[in-house]
Amino acid sequence: MASDIGASLVSYLQLFDARCTQLILDAGARRSAGLKNITSKHLVLASQALAFIATLISHVREFVRRYAGSGAATSSVVEFDTVKRRYQEHQNSINDKLVEIMSRLAASHVKAMKHIDWDDGQKHVHPYMATLAKDATSLHRILTKTLTLPKGTVRMLMTPVFVSYKVQFGEAFQEVDPKTESGRDSMLHDVEHFESKLGKMVGFGDTGEYLTKIIKSKQASTASAAPAAAEPEKKDTEKTAKEETEAQHVEDV
Repeated sequence: MASDIGASLVSYLQLFDARCTQLILDAGARRSAGLKNITSKHLVLASQALAFIATLISHVREFVRRYAGSGAATSSVVEFDTVKRRYQEHQNSINDKLVEIMSRLAASHVKAMKHIDWDDGQKHVHPYMATLAKDATSLHRILTKTLTLPKGTVRMLMTPVFVSYKVQFGEAFQEVDPKTESGRDSMLHDVEHFESKLGKMVGFGDTGEYLTKIIKSKQASTASAAPAAAEPEKKDTEKTAKEETEAQHVEDV
């Protein structure tokens, strides 16, 4: 009887996994539940449901192994192990999807950032950075307040998000070339806002410091270029003086 119960449980677990995939990763819930979008909250809830059931599978598996016959027990144990592995792979796929969504949002902000005139004297934080900070704050609130996930789980989800920010905005800031000191200050102001809003979140790491260093290196590069730019002017002055002297000699002759 235990083996029959085990087989039925495996069937139900497989059905739940398939339905969860259809509703979340395949966005079937937009049709069946009338949702506009599959949000980060939906993804996290599905991921946690899979993690919870995967934990229970281990205990059910042990129960079936203990009470089923030797031959049936071996078959059931293998099936439970297979289902648990599928649940874990499914959970990883959802987590990857969550990071992909956040990375895609960041890419849209990077695109907006590249069209900014940094030297226009604006003193406020630019909209792209304000929205980016809001996106990350919303996700962090879902993980820590709405669902109250363990710190390790929050770190696992937030770290790749911040790594994506670090890479994408690091490359973007390297490409941007402000012409004035106020332009560089404007870039720094955006990064300071970014760090003040997100710097205390788990997984943030050295993202803010890394971006700040890129911007300040531009400042050092521009400053060191100033003396070099003055050198040709000095040479031109010397050349003009020499030409005037030669012209005077010609007149004397």
